[in-house]
Amino acid sequence: MYYNKESKKTNFFKKAGIAILMAILMLISFGGGMYISGKNEVIKELAKGEAVYLGKIIGKYSQPGKGPLIQDINFDLFWEVWDTIEKEYVD
Repeated sequence: MYYNKESKKTNFFKKAGIAILMAILMLISFGGGMYISGKNEVIKELAKGEAVYLGKIIGKYSQPGKGPLIQDINFDLFWEVWDTIEKEYVD
């Protein structure tokens, strides 16, 4: 059986070139998507709304509201422990 090193080398370089080209195209498309989404005002407004909503879910800096579910939940002890652990044990 005849073994051709030259054709095997060429085949390897083709595959490597295609893999590099695919990686470059993926990076360009990801960067383009990030750039376009950063310019979109609708997405910026939604992101602001979600940040406020997250603050309401966490409840660290907000007063508890009214309602049967909220009255039974008090996160003050949780946040006190969280702050102590963060202050004492997290660098």
